[in-house]
Amino acid sequence: MEVRDKTIFDISVFFIRFHNILYRKKIRRGITLALLFFYGFYLSGCVSPGATTKDYADLHFRVGSAHLEKGNFPEALKELLQAESYKTNNPLIYNNLGMTYFMLERYEQSEINFKKAISLNPNFTEGRNNLSRVLVERGKYREAREQIKKVLEDLTYTQPAKVFINLGLSYFKEQKYSESREAFLKAVNYDRENCLAQSYYGRSLLEMKELQRSIQVLDKASAYCLKVNFDEPIYFSAIAYYRMGDSMKARARLEALVQKNSSLKDKAESMLEILRK
Repeated sequence: MEVRDKTIFDISVFFIRFHNILYRKKIRRGITLALLFFYGFYLSGCVSPGATTKDYADLHFRVGSAHLEKGNFPEALKELLQAESYKTNNPLIYNNLGMTYFMLERYEQSEINFKKAISLNPNFTEGRNNLSRVLVERGKYREAREQIKKVLEDLTYTQPAKVFINLGLSYFKEQKYSESREAFLKAVNYDRENCLAQSYYGRSLLEMKELQRSIQVLDKASAYCLKVNFDEPIYFSAIAYYRMGDSMKARARLEALVQKNSSLKDKAESMLEILRK
């Protein structure tokens, strides 16, 4: 990245972060609008008169990607669509659009953009793996596995755990638990602290009625998932203990979910009602 481009990007990220602080603190709307006006004025001066459409597309792409990383998905979408409007055919723009639509649960649009990304660069393995994930979400399991097979052919791809997680999900959602167990085990072997891999590995074992082993894995997953506030391993660990006949440990885990006001609170309370009968 050239010094001028890096400066523009750094200033762009600064304004994004400062705007978010103002928003969280509910600073007056007029100040926020003035800030954004100054931001636009600044950018217009930063891009040289001889700048190409690629320069403008790159700028919006970088700002949009910063929003995406921070979880500001509507803002990310706005900037990335602006980047796309310059028609530079950059596969990274379409990949990040696909990711943004995915996070907004617009799965059809997500699929379209991931497919556009890999059509522009068939060797774009990260984009292809992302495509497999949205295909799973849309119930296109066989098509997802076809994409995963191509991803696995790239021996230089540095995120194999993500590939096997997507493969495992494609089998799990089809209730092919033996296959999902093997896929998630491979993911765990690549990344032992991966919350999602450990959680679904444990759930696959649970579905196969390997209760003791599922409890061990789900309890381990619960620890790994704390930092991302993902409570499913705790809930399914309670289910495993219940099926093992250990109501005390099942109740303890369900009550913990209720006390922390988990997103699974309603399910936990329903299960506690069953245990009280």
